[in-house]
Amino acid sequence: MSEVSTPTVPETLLALVGTSPLPPLHAALEFRPRKLVLAHSSDTRWRAVRIRAAAREHGGISDVELRDLGAQVSDFQAVGAGIRRFQQETRGQPGGCASPAAPR
Repeated sequence: MSEVSTPTVPETLLALVGTSPLPPLHAALEFRPRKLVLAHSSDTRWRAVRIRAAAREHGGISDVELRDLGAQVSDFQAVGAGIRRFQQETRGQPGGCASPAAPR
């Protein structure tokens, strides 16, 4: 029998806020990172605000940043550019991204 490994707690969790609040909220409550970054578009900001409140109340995650990608949720190029900016800004910082995502 193989042993089941326990996932490590990430310093920072970047979660994309889309049309359903459950995936980012589930990830936040499951991993309970020290910092949660909710990347949202202009039309999903209200969901990010609700997820932030739930993560604080039910997950004890006090450091929650809302990151506005400034694009419609269906504008995948703009969303990807916002994520790459986040990766560049946090690379080398404690809990930041170690390397950029592979280009597609």
